[in-house]
Amino acid sequence: MLPLRELQARFAAALAPTAAPDPALLALVRAGGALTPADRVEIYADMCRTRLVDILHEDFPRTRALLGDAAFVALAERYLARHPSTHPSVRYV
Repeated sequence: MLPLRELQARFAAALAPTAAPDPALLALVRAGGALTPADRVEIYADMCRTRLVDILHEDFPRTRALLGDAAFVALAERYLARHPSTHPSVRYV
């Protein structure tokens, strides 16, 4: 079993849009049903990224209105990919 801090760091790294989940992390995720451990981590990572884009929607409503939803989402996703948060709180995104 990984120490909690290391587990959290590996999981946070898996949230990056282009990251492949760490094998040590996948070994700790329960397999079963139709989903592999990698599928399960990817579902959670997608949810986290979507929530961060939603937060940016809430913080920048005028920019969203000017760009339109699709362009704003694309911009927010590029921003998050280039500038991943280094703080556990979404407040600092």
